[in-house]
Amino acid sequence: MVSGSCQPGTGDRRRDLEALIVGELVDPVYQPIVCLRTGAVVGHECLSRPAKGSGFASAGELFDAAAQADRLWQLEDLTRRRGFGGIAGWMGTQDAEGARGVDGAGSLLFINCSPRVIADERLAASLGEAIAALPAIARERAVIEITERHWHEDEDAVLGRIDALRTIGCQVALDDVGADGAGFGRLLSIRPDWIKIDRRLISNIDRDRQRRRLVGFLVEFAADTDARTVAEGIERDEEFRTAADLGTTCGQGYLIARPTPVPGQPSEAVRRLLAGCPVPEQPGPVTASTLSSEAVVLSGTEPVASVASRVMETGASGVVLTDAGGVAGWLPRERVFEALGCGQDALASGELLEAPTAVVSPRTTLGLMLSAAAERDARATNHPLIVSAPRTAPRIVPIQDLFAAAAATSRRAEGARLAGPQAGVGHAGVPRAGAAAA
Repeated sequence: MVSGSCQPGTGDRRRDLEALIVGELVDPVYQPIVCLRTGAVVGHECLSRPAKGSGFASAGELFDAAAQADRLWQLEDLTRRRGFGGIAGWMGTQDAEGARGVDGAGSLLFINCSPRVIADERLAASLGEAIAALPAIARERAVIEITERHWHEDEDAVLGRIDALRTIGCQVALDDVGADGAGFGRLLSIRPDWIKIDRRLISNIDRDRQRRRLVGFLVEFAADTDARTVAEGIERDEEFRTAADLGTTCGQGYLIARPTPVPGQPSEAVRRLLAGCPVPEQPGPVTASTLSSEAVVLSGTEPVASVASRVMETGASGVVLTDAGGVAGWLPRERVFEALGCGQDALASGELLEAPTAVVSPRTTLGLMLSAAAERDARATNHPLIVSAPRTAPRIVPIQDLFAAAAATSRRAEGARLAGPQAGVGHAGVPRAGAAAA
């Protein structure tokens, strides 16, 4: 028996890498990114594939080899040039033909860059040269998509280069958000124009409430920061529908379209889904009154045992406690049973209140409700808002209902802006960062 590995050695791999870079043996392919409401193409992500016979079986293998050989700059410079070059003629043709709609004049080009390369001071100048060589119609369409590779090495340097990219007209996308906890922190540091939600959150999202909650949070963050969201890796009808229902702006994945050498169009599946899911008519304004539901309301002098009995009887998630001055606070179900388990049956339930409660009036708007929820004590993060008015029993707005309403409102506003040209609308009818909210 012959022992050892049949894998190429380090020297062979380095020679293959150098030959690939010198020979430009990389083929760009383009995957559409579409509006989940209308199916319109808002951009294409440029992906790179090693050419057949190059010695590399996949893009991941190629980029790993380049990182190990300290040749990421050279490889990514090549993939950027090839990516821009492959789409420039297509965009120029669209320009010559009048560039109707979003499928040319409107399409953005998402180009992947690793943090290590973004941290390199040469990048802005290199990108500027590449963009200047494009047809005029395409020069403001580059979106630099920051990949997840090597963040731990280069984060501070990356943050220092973001402004330089925006100065030359590039938008910034953060890739694979939600793949790890650090990605949420980077949202605050970078404030990207595009938030690309990792496919691990999108996969089976229709079957997993926790995934839906995380995506809903990202949609809300995007609305607050004038960013747009892209659900990555959509492969099933149910994932498409759920991402759309949560208010995600755009989608990408094999269900929508596979990467192709020439920028393509969405699949028949997208048209079928949109035909079966008409957009509902615009409702009236969302207020605390329209979102509120009945609550169990008890005096804070009631003993814990009585409160526990009422909670078990109604199945409520908690109770609104009152005192002589009105609403005293929200007592969660789990806190009631915790006290009961500690033998505090006779204790006045008001003694269990720990965190200040957000109380709003029935006319409080959605935006103000979200502000009230965000400004609460951390211990009250999951508590409902309490709706209080003279001579009426207090009601509650469960926090999940509040976020769902915000997501639906964001989706409707996004859809209205995408429906046609108007103030604040950017490329492909997608609102620019900083545009006024509808």
